[in-house]
Parts: sequence; structure tokens; C-alpha cells
Amino acid sequence: MRALLAAVAAVSLFAPLEARANFNATNLTALYGTGFDDVASGMTTPSTRLFTITLENSLGWAYGDSFFFMDMASGRFVEGGDTDYSIYAEWQPRLSFGKIFGTEIAAGPVSDLLLAAEVNRGAGFSALLGGLGTNLVVPGFRYWTLNAYVRKDNFNDATYQVTSAWSVPFRLGVGLAFEGFVDVYGTDAASVNVLTQPQLLIDVGALAGAREGQFQIGSEVWIHHAKDFAGERYTTVAPQVIAKFGY
Repeated sequence: MRALLAAVAAVSLFAPLEARANFNATNLTALYGTGFDDVASGMTTPSTRLFTITLENSLGWAYGDSFFFMDMASGRFVEGGDTDYSIYAEWQPRLSFGKIFGTEIAAGPVSDLLLAAEVNRGAGFSALLGGLGTNLVVPGFRYWTLNAYVRKDNFNDATYQVTSAWSVPFRLGVGLAFEGFVDVYGTDAASVNVLTQPQLLIDVGALAGAREGQFQIGSEVWIHHAKDFAGERYTTVAPQVIAKFGY
């Protein structure tokens, strides 16, 4: 898996600069919510409240794409030594077989096949993932991606993860968007964990004459279904208000 990740990263980092110009979007999001009593993820505070700043970058280039995000969360976390902050990041580079070999790979809604990798890093946590991904073309969706990985983290033997991310723009008098992601992954305890963070966004910037997606407000819900360290199933539901700035 390390070799797969190295190959994807090397091509992504050392490709000619002129091949990296399809799209490049960066967002900065502020989130504030309550209900964070999530032992398995370490997202637990005594008040259950949490303030988070998220930096995101989506990059498309001649031979694939990548997505990076970093969460900088503030709150007295119960897990991990009562720290006042937490930093967590993921990088998800993908290489397109269709673009590399100059041929169309499409069947039904599937528009491409990609070699996919992922690196996850946080306080006391790390994971490497490698597998295959695809882009789905579905009416009404701005994008819809699906990746299937072999996953190895520092708490479990090799297992699996399936990740899907989507964005659906629509209008109800104003510009709106429903977007987010869902991760489904296994653990050594033969359990299935599900993490999803759907968002509903209002494009208030466009009402003031800004370009689409430059300033949005709305809500996000953190939903995590997992097992705690005692082997008991639980579900965390943490609603948040958000403000998103894009450029």
C-alpha cells in the first residue's frame, strides 16, 4: 500500500506544471456545534460543544485529481490528555486511467476509473489507504465520486473503506447546495463504522452579487455510528452551523 501511495503521490507532485490547470478550488469553513460525545473518534468535550476551522482544496489536472482538507478544532477534548485543540488532515490523490491512456472509460453513470490513495493523520492516529475510484455522472449532481480502498490504520489490521462524496446544487428562490461525504469502514472487532457529514448551504454571496460559491452559510450534521472501547454500539449526532468562504 505504501508503494501505491508513493506512485500516486510522485506523479501528482512531479507532473509538469502546465498539466495542472483543469480546476483548483480552495474553501475555508468555520463550524460551531454541539453534541460531540464521540469516544471512538476522540471528538468528545465536557460541554459537547466544538468550534472548527476547516481548510479544503480540490485540484484537477491532466492525469487525475486530488482533495485535501485539514480540520483545526478547538475544545477541551476528554480523550488524548485533555488537550485544548485538535488537528486532523487527509490527502486523497487519484490518477485517471482514462486520461493517462487517452481512452474513454465509461459505462452507464460511470465516467472514469482511477487509481486512488489516501493519507490520514491526526493526534495519535494515522491511516494509509489504497484502491480504485470512479466518477459518476448523474443528472442534478455537480459531482459524485466513489472510492473503494484497502485500509490500514494504527489501531486495526488491514480492512476496508468505501468513501462517497457528492454535491447537488438546486434553487428554491435562492441558490442552495446539498453536499457532503460518507465513509463506511471496518475494524478488527468485525464492526462496521459509518461517518457522514452532510451539509445544506445557502449561497448568500450570490445574492449580494458575488460569484457562485464565494460565501455560503448553512448547517452540517456530524453523524458517527461506531463501537466504543467497551464494544457497545452508539451513534453520535452533532448539528453545527457553518459559514464557508471560497476562492
